[in-house]
Amino acid sequence: MSHVGYLCGLSIAIPGEIRGYQMAHQRHGRLPWKQLFQPSIELAKNGFPISKALAKAIIETKTEIEEDISLCEVFCNSEGKILKKNDKIAFPKLAETYRIIAEEGPDAFYSGSLAQQIVKDIQAAGGIITLEDLQSYRPELTENPPQINIGEYKLRVPGAPSGGPVLGLILNILDGYNFSKDSVSTTEKKTLSYHRILEAFWFAYAKRSMLGDPRYVNITGLLHNMTSDYFADDIRSKISDNMTHPVQYYGPVFYIPDDHGTSHLSIVAEDGSAVAATSTINRYFGSHVRSRTSGILFNDEMEEFSSRFFENNNGMPPAPNNFIQPGKRPLSSMCPSIVFDKNNKVKMVVGASGGTRIIPATALVILNALFFDYDVNKAVTEPRMYIKFLPKIAEVEKDMDKNIIEELNLKKHQINETTLDSVVQAIVRQGNILDAESDYRKGGKPAGF
Repeated sequence: MSHVGYLCGLSIAIPGEIRGYQMAHQRHGRLPWKQLFQPSIELAKNGFPISKALAKAIIETKTEIEEDISLCEVFCNSEGKILKKNDKIAFPKLAETYRIIAEEGPDAFYSGSLAQQIVKDIQAAGGIITLEDLQSYRPELTENPPQINIGEYKLRVPGAPSGGPVLGLILNILDGYNFSKDSVSTTEKKTLSYHRILEAFWFAYAKRSMLGDPRYVNITGLLHNMTSDYFADDIRSKISDNMTHPVQYYGPVFYIPDDHGTSHLSIVAEDGSAVAATSTINRYFGSHVRSRTSGILFNDEMEEFSSRFFENNNGMPPAPNNFIQPGKRPLSSMCPSIVFDKNNKVKMVVGASGGTRIIPATALVILNALFFDYDVNKAVTEPRMYIKFLPKIAEVEKDMDKNIIEELNLKKHQINETTLDSVVQAIVRQGNILDAESDYRKGGKPAGF
């Protein structure tokens, strides 16, 4: 066993998605459990052409794939070289695993016919997950998720340790500016709006460093503040319209590691019910541990926790609320969101993938669609801004208006151009019509419209 392989095994956390879907199906499902798996079984069994996004991930992980027998089994051609865009890829062993879960139910994964092999695969890679760990896993249900009032809308997001409270704080801060179509009608007005948005990002991300799993750390007061109007009002009063400030001004206390990856779906059904679902195995190909028996590619979610022994190069200590504990969930940027109008009807379903860029991307698309009056296509495709705390940098996509960049520079922002994009999926209801957009940044297009 190589040292790298050992570290990969230790990074694997309990895969919880099947239990999560089981809970959702028990509460809201109409179709038989078995039927839900059929499209995925067929796709994995028969294969599909490799997309631009998957090809990019394979290329960036070329060395690891070609040197690993199990990864190369599916991601390489007959000559042992990585597959490329438009090559066909299939996952026959994973298709069989899906069939078993479909036939036998979710327990097959956690305590039934698949469980012992899953534990064996993880432990063979150096992991420490046991059969008892799998059997005892339970999904967490929040009956009353955080609600943030923004203008005439109500935003519902998942609570900590997800990115929901951070997104809520950003939008709550910006709500006081009464953004409208006029706020982006000229270069000068758009620059001021974007400056205020960036400042809200800095303040909200500083508070993110104090979050953790509320089942293990007492963050009740912090969460109350992050969803309250008075807290947002106080932060807004500290935003200077003429300039940005050094990083210490925003009050970061701890350093937290970047999270990675994710995939998001936004769905509205015929009856008006809505789902915003974000899932992940973290980095490209997760832990790089793939079972040659089940075809499962395991996550590396344990890397999302802070290390007690890590201190970043600016001397900031790691976030203590995000230290590892058995059963604890690490901090995540995920923020699948549903927005309701004043009549409590679903107005918008939105979320993103892209690690730490998820929260600003989702915030910008919500602002674009609901306040700047962009149609959903423009709301999603408009060039976006992100932030990096250490060093303090505002990142902009390459198509951002150069005049706005120059004006932001005059406000002392350090601007870097980025090509590492987030990917947003959004649905917006206009009257009785649903408009949808699947982000072009990953070659997506909406289905069912």
